[in-house]
Amino acid sequence: MNRETLFGFGKFLQEYDVLVSFKIDEDDRKPLILERNSFVCRFCGKQKPEVTFKKRAHALPEFIGNGSLFTHCECDDCNGWFGRELEVHFASFMHLNHTMFGVRGKKGYPKFKTTDGTEIVNDGGMIDWQGIPMEQLNHDEKTRTLTATQKVPSFIPANVFKALVKMALTIMPAAQLLTFADTMSWLNAPLNDPRFTTSKLWLAYGAIGSSDRFPHIGAALLKRKKLTDLELVPMIFRLNYGNFQFDVPVPMFHQGKMIPIKQIPYLPNLFDLRDGYGTTHLRLIDFSFTAPVKDHSMSFELVDLDGTGTVETIAVN
Repeated sequence: MNRETLFGFGKFLQEYDVLVSFKIDEDDRKPLILERNSFVCRFCGKQKPEVTFKKRAHALPEFIGNGSLFTHCECDDCNGWFGRELEVHFASFMHLNHTMFGVRGKKGYPKFKTTDGTEIVNDGGMIDWQGIPMEQLNHDEKTRTLTATQKVPSFIPANVFKALVKMALTIMPAAQLLTFADTMSWLNAPLNDPRFTTSKLWLAYGAIGSSDRFPHIGAALLKRKKLTDLELVPMIFRLNYGNFQFDVPVPMFHQGKMIPIKQIPYLPNLFDLRDGYGTTHLRLIDFSFTAPVKDHSMSFELVDLDGTGTVETIAVN
């Protein structure tokens, strides 16, 4: 175990408690239901028979591989709205990532769309690179890197951020919800709603190399122990699945104004603890933009570390 990251792990836990944590096996279909038999929607406040709870509401999206963690505190109306207005943007943002790393969702593996209209499927192993047109590939012999580029579906960055906050509020214990009542109202509000003023929506996002993979879908809420240090965010949502990791500060509002995100403390993951910092290639991204990102191309870079043909994923830009 790496001493530096072990020290960082201990230092983090001096400031934060793990409020709730879930580990979900992608192949496990035995349902785990949050707030079983509650049937009171925490997002709109309505309950039976005013609203229905006929659909299974996934606590985390099905397209990231979650087939077992559900909730009884999300009505059918809110479930449909979140799927149409928020989660679809997160799915679009992660489309190329899921294709390249082989993340299986409800409809299987996302397809790589070439410029000539051909669809190439990752079967959970590896993409057939020979089927991708040369204009979408760039190979650098000196650095032994291969870069594949593809246009991704349109997405709105602010709704990607909201989709992740929605997951955090879904797994949040009921006793904590009152603190985030204004956050819940912001989540349900249209973009650019004049009742809310937001600052930069920062989150930390990254991936580990393709030779590794998180053994479970992990979702956790990390709560700050003391509220005296205004530099530290009060609650962080950690999501990891496949090769991906998100650290999302759960925003708080005061009189309609969001408290600015200043620092996102880092909790080392299991690969950091094993190999040291740098194993997870993280970067800070501001998702506060509310205009649709259209015709956006993302590049997926791979490197042949040893020259034997074994490729190691290093970045998606």
